Amino acid sequence: MSFYEKAYWRWLWKSNQKRLLILMLILITVFVIPVAFDQIAASTQIYGMHDVPFRWTLSLVTFVLFAMALLLPALLFRYTTNKRSCDLYLSMPIKRTHFFWLQYGFGLSVMFLPCIMYFVSIMLSPRNWVYWQFHIIAVLGVYLMAIAFYAIVTFFVSKCNSFWDMACVSICILLLSLL
Repeated sequence: MSFYEKAYWRWLWKSNQKRLLILMLILITVFVIPVAFDQIAASTQIYGMHDVPFRWTLSLVTFVLFAMALLLPALLFRYTTNKRSCDLYLSMPIKRTHFFWLQYGFGLSVMFLPCIMYFVSIMLSPRNWVYWQFHIIAVLGVYLMAIAFYAIVTFFVSKCNSFWDMACVSICILLLSLL
């Protein structure tokens, strides 16, 4: 990786820091806090349903990953819809293939955040340590499917010339995947 690629990677992280912080706060609120409340309730014997948060968290991880796979390409490749931005980004001293892979890799690393939060929520509940292999296989399987969906959406979004083209293509891909 050259100096310019590393500099662009650092700039990409710094420019998206607020968005990543908001995403992490939402993920903590959705995944970790219900598990903490479940632990408190189980220790005080308020209710007996000890696995309530884990009935819906895997579904939620699936929904969040596929929503991110649908939205991240439009956010990361939005420079292709504006002539000025395209001239600016593509004239940087980075090869276009390297530039594409930097954008794509950033999206993949951001998509792994819900998986990390799910694993943290699993580790907070000692009752679920017995089934940690199931949780890892299930979440990594969903992550691999989301990567495939992300690759398809990224391919089509990178070929679009306007924001409305991106929106229409993303919606069509989502509808086709539901058939």
